Amino acid sequence: MLYPKPLLLALFSATSALCATLNPDFSGTGNIFVVKGSELTTSPAAKVGCLTASGRFVSDYSKCGIFAHDPANYTSMESPVGHCSFGDPSAESGRPQAPPLYAFKCGNPSASTLFYSPNFGEGAGSPPWIWVGNLNWHFEATKIPTAGEDTSLFISNFINLPADRFALMLLWAKLS
Repeated sequence: MLYPKPLLLALFSATSALCATLNPDFSGTGNIFVVKGSELTTSPAAKVGCLTASGRFVSDYSKCGIFAHDPANYTSMESPVGHCSFGDPSAESGRPQAPPLYAFKCGNPSASTLFYSPNFGEGAGSPPWIWVGNLNWHFEATKIPTAGEDTSLFISNFINLPADRFALMLLWAKLS
């Protein structure tokens, strides 16, 4: 498990106080698009790929997985392969940090990550950017995959991002 449940509840409480509401579009089924950028003002049009049902980052949009998220359960992120998270120790390890972080991977029912999407706007609000853990919307990869390639995607602490990493964000594209 990536974070103990009391910590998850405390973090969500702090997030709720800061954000007031969660984005209602981050629910049901959807694709997860990967967007190059690091600021909440980044245009969703800056998509460079998506995540497959197994959790791999690809540039071929025909391989985008379909995920399910229940906003009543903040650790829910499912694909046809199974439960998805950044907390599966069988996945590739990310940059050294504490607690250890792993690549996004689907299939381990005991691995857990907190997923949510704050609403920072008037009316319809902001795009449904996916946040994880401790108020974090930053992700990274060592490359943007080309046709036929796939790569791992990691949570990023964004501070001191090495020159060999790309700053990325995740965007929920609701299907139903």
